[in-house]
Amino acid sequence: MEKRVNYPEGKTKYLDITCEFSCLENKTQAKAAIELKFKTKRQGAQDHGRIDAFVDIEALEKAKNAYSYTKARFYMITDSETYLKKSKKGVGTKFTTYDGAKTKLDSDFHCPSSKGRENTKVHLNASYCFEWEKIGMINNNIKDYWYFLELRI
Repeated sequence: MEKRVNYPEGKTKYLDITCEFSCLENKTQAKAAIELKFKTKRQGAQDHGRIDAFVDIEALEKAKNAYSYTKARFYMITDSETYLKKSKKGVGTKFTTYDGAKTKLDSDFHCPSSKGRENTKVHLNASYCFEWEKIGMINNNIKDYWYFLELRI
């Protein structure tokens, strides 16, 4: 399912899902790229999760431009409310995933204080609004909540 993509600046990234459809009658083509993130409370390291989400969004933007993908989507699923809450300090103030957060057009993101991701720099061309959907589920008589995010790139 993963597809290796080589970008013009020499970087390589694997996109989680890609597909392509062609219509011979009217000679049209549709290409789609999808990136997926699944992060749980148990995994911890929400700072890395936020940065990794932005890296995936950037990869989709680059793939859409360099390889003519007509559709690109980013999906994230988590049971950790931390991603949905506004941060007062640290990585979450730079890589904002909280519910209602909006990135600005043509923005750069970097957090040199994040151990293990201190050299990760992300540039996003478009603006994105993080609007999470909350779904409740009952598991062993305990109500759990999961949060879903879809971004159209």
